[in-house]
Formats: sequence, structure tokens, C-alpha cells
Amino acid sequence: MFAFVAYPLWQELWGSFSKWYQLKPAGFGGLSNYKALFRDIDVSASALHTVVYVLLTVPVEIGLGLGAAWATLRASRGRALLAVVFLLPLAVPWAVAGSFFNGLFGVNGLADQLSQQVFGTGRSLVWLDHPRLAFGIIVVFGVWKGAPWCYLLLLGALSGCPEDVFEAARVDGARGVTFWWHVVLPSVRPMLAFVIVLRVIAEAQTYYSVALLTNGGPGFPGATELVGFYDNVLAFGFQNFGEASALGALVGAVLIAVALGGWALAHPRAGPRRPYLADPYLDEPGLVPAGPWRARLMAAAHVASYPVRALAAARAFVRAPSGWGRTASRRRRAVVRRARWLFLAVSVVAVLLPFAGEASGWLGRSEFAGTNWPAVGTGLLNTLLMSAATVVGTLVLAVPAAYVLAYKKFRLRGALFMFVLFTLAIPGVIFIYPQFQEIVWLGLVNTRVGMLALYVTSNLPLAVFFLRPAFGGVPVPLVEAMRVDGASGVGILRRLVLRYSASTIVALSVLVVIWVWGEVPIALAVLSPNNVPSFTLPLLVAEGQVPNPNAVYLLSIAVPLLLFLATQRFFRRGLVSGSLL
Repeated sequence: MFAFVAYPLWQELWGSFSKWYQLKPAGFGGLSNYKALFRDIDVSASALHTVVYVLLTVPVEIGLGLGAAWATLRASRGRALLAVVFLLPLAVPWAVAGSFFNGLFGVNGLADQLSQQVFGTGRSLVWLDHPRLAFGIIVVFGVWKGAPWCYLLLLGALSGCPEDVFEAARVDGARGVTFWWHVVLPSVRPMLAFVIVLRVIAEAQTYYSVALLTNGGPGFPGATELVGFYDNVLAFGFQNFGEASALGALVGAVLIAVALGGWALAHPRAGPRRPYLADPYLDEPGLVPAGPWRARLMAAAHVASYPVRALAAARAFVRAPSGWGRTASRRRRAVVRRARWLFLAVSVVAVLLPFAGEASGWLGRSEFAGTNWPAVGTGLLNTLLMSAATVVGTLVLAVPAAYVLAYKKFRLRGALFMFVLFTLAIPGVIFIYPQFQEIVWLGLVNTRVGMLALYVTSNLPLAVFFLRPAFGGVPVPLVEAMRVDGASGVGILRRLVLRYSASTIVALSVLVVIWVWGEVPIALAVLSPNNVPSFTLPLLVAEGQVPNPNAVYLLSIAVPLLLFLATQRFFRRGLVSGSLL
């Protein structure tokens, strides 16, 4: 972490105060980079676009994920099939998903053909050539790729909630908004706060959506630029690494504040009682004294509201006709049942719609006849080996680090955990250049070892952040009992902590494999374009090395999907076993 995370982070922070163009920093520049950012119109536009993008995508992703998770758990049959459908976008690499959306909204795409049939214009409606339409498509693309993460995490949280709580709430008459606000959301509040923070950080760093669909356009430069994309343009387009580092530092500071707010929301402290319920003349701990007249007035208003509520309830009961309750209850259940089926149908169609443009090619053997099978096979083998090596390397480094942060008490433990949290909030694209410099110094350019080093260090902060609460969730009496029996720290880790957190480790391994399976920028930075045998599978599509990429599409989707199916039980158990919930 010091070599490939801390040092690049320090180099980026120092570079934000340096006159850094092209290869090396030219000297200390003070706050000139930050002043230039505030004068840059493109930075203001990309920041505004990012705020709008996050406000549009994150609530929709969480709403769709929570609704789909609840509908999946309430389905009487076909739960496994629904889970596979809703997790399908998560298994699609970014490069392949970008090709799907380009085919869906491009010229003569499915959306263009439907618009011509509906409006009868006879002229192509180029969706990606209009700034507002293109921005809307980027939002749809982000929701399509981000909602499965919310679905996956919230499905695990809902699976761990006791069913007795929901049944008791229904017996007490909780329905609709009241049931969701007072029963469902409090039951998944810690995981919901974690999901909000995770998606805000991820969407604020969005790079793939813009790069794959619009490249910052159309119409005029910066029409659809987001902060993550413009940060990459500053660094690798204009070679202005000083301003790019400053922009990354500012974004990281904002996202750190968001993460701390989410942590406080997930772990609230016990607050004081209401002021009007406290006796201002009693010196009781934990009570906030209020003024005597204000406390008495508020108490009187609270007591006076009870007769009004009782009168309104009695009036409604007298006016209700005989049998009205059962009829309304049946009508409500029928509406809820139809709304649930409609939501499931619309969600399934929305998930499968991007595949419609490529389905015809998958069904014909002629499309597969022209595929460069040696390149596809080599890319598949390299991707499998790289995924397995990344999982092993990440766990070898993350497990002891998470164990130390969870059980060893020392002064710098909080600072180290905040460092891990900070590395999660810094845009990952800006780390590529200083890490690439280290790879050059070590002579690992165009090698699998160099790419593996960057893959492991990219996943290491998330792994430590994921495993630390899981290790901390091991019952303390068991740990103390093993210490009394003379077990060492390594023995406790090997015989108790790892076995107790096995499902969490499996879930983390699946997430790492999915990340490696769809990763492109690091591979482009480390590998030479002429070294085709070393390409990973999605890079074959991104570089156009496969003329008919249908085989690559199928392989890139099938392998992560089969991995999800094989580890689905462990995944749910791993999500609900840690103290993160």
C-alpha cells in the first residue's frame, strides 16, 4: 500500500501544488492550480453536470434496487431467475455494455427505428448527437450499470431481516408508505447508508459512461463531461497533471465528507429525549433542560392532540359502511399485487432491452464464423489467470491488514483506516499516471506482473474496508477464549476469523473477479497495443482486435454470471454476516 497507493497519493497531492506538465513536476507552484480550476469554465460545467448526474442516478438506482430486492423476496416462485436477470448488467463489462448502448441509441439502432415508426418522420433521430438526449442516455447507462449493485447489497440486507417484524407490522395495520418508512427502511438503514455512500462515490467518479458513448460531446466540448472524465482529459489529453491532481484532491475531499456523513447515518449515537418530556427542575443525566414555560406549552400541546385524534378516528369509524374494511383491504391487496407484477415486468424489459440489438447476431452461426478464435481464446485464458492471481494477491495483503485494524489497538489505527477510506474516494483514473511511472522504473511495462501489481493495489483499499467490519463481527468471547487457551494471533486468524468470515471472503472474491473482468484503462496503460496475446478479453473489443465480437460478448457475460450462480448462497451470507450492517 505504501509503494503503490500511499506514494502515488502523495505524488498526486504534491503535484496539485506543483507546476506539473508532461513528464515531471517543474517546481512548486503554490495554489496556482487550484486558482486555475476555479477560473476554468469546463471545470464548473463538469462539476455541475456531475452534481446533476449523481442526483439523478443514485436515488433511481437505490429505489430500483430496493424495489427489485423486495419483489424478489416476495415472489412465490422464480426467485433464482429474477436474481439472474437483475444481476445481468453487473456481469457485463463496461466495454461490452458501451457497445450495446451504442447499438441501441446509434444511427439505425433500435431506438431510432422505434421513433421512426411512432412519429413517422422518415429521418433518423440521432440520440447521441443532441446534448440533452445524450446526457439522458448517459444517466440511463449509469442507472443500468449501478442499480444491480444496490439490488445485490439490499437483497442481502433484506434477507437478513427477521420476517416476524414485517408480519407484526402488517398485523398492526402498517400499509403503504407507513410500512416502508417505519418498518422496511429502519430494518436496512445501516446497509442503505453504506449503499448510498458507495454509489455516490462511484457515480461521482464516472468515466466509462462518457468515454464510451459521447467522449464529452456532442455539439460543443464539455456538453456531457463529468468530473471523472474531465480529470482524465486534463491529465492525459492536455498533459496538465498539476490541475488534474488538484481536481482529484478536491473531489476526494468532497467524497470523504460524504463518506463520513454516511458513516454517521449508519451508526447514529443515542440522542437525548425530547425537551418537553424532560423535567427542567430534575438534574437527570442524558436529558436536555428546556425553559419551564416552553416545556409546559409543548407538553400541553402534545396532550391536547390526543382528543382531536380520537375524535377524528371515531368520526371515520361511524361514517364507514358495513364491510368497507374488508373490501378496501382486498382492493388494496389487488392493487399492490398488480403494481408488483407491473414493476417486475418493466424492470425485466429495461434490463434486457440493451441486448436486443445484438441478439440477432448471437443466433446466427455465420457471425461466429469470422471470429478470431485464437485471439479470443488467448484473451479468455489471460483474463482467467489475471482474475485468479488478483484475488489471491488481494486476499494475501488485505486479510492481515484488516485483522490488524480490527483487533490490534494502537495509536495510528484510526489514521490508517481514514487513509483507506480516502483512497476509496479519490478518483481512480488519476492514479494511473504515477503508478505507471513506478511500473516504468521497475521495468514491468508490457508484462503481466506489472498489470497484476496495479490490479491488486486498486482492489486492496476496498478489500480492507470490506473485510475489517466482517472480522470485527466475530464474537469477542470466542476470541478471548482462544487467547486464554494460548492461541497466537495467527492461530486465531486461521482457525476462527477466516472460518467465521468465509462467506464474506467469497463475496469479496466475486467482486474482485467482476472488476478485473471488465477493466480496460490499466490494461491500456501497461500493455503495448502491438502485444495482442497479452490482451484481456474486454480489451479485444475496445481495441477492435475481433472483427465479429459476438463470441467475446457471450464469454464476457457468461463467466461472471456463472460465478454469481455458483456463489449466490455464500454471497448473501457474506453480505449479512459483518458488523457493516
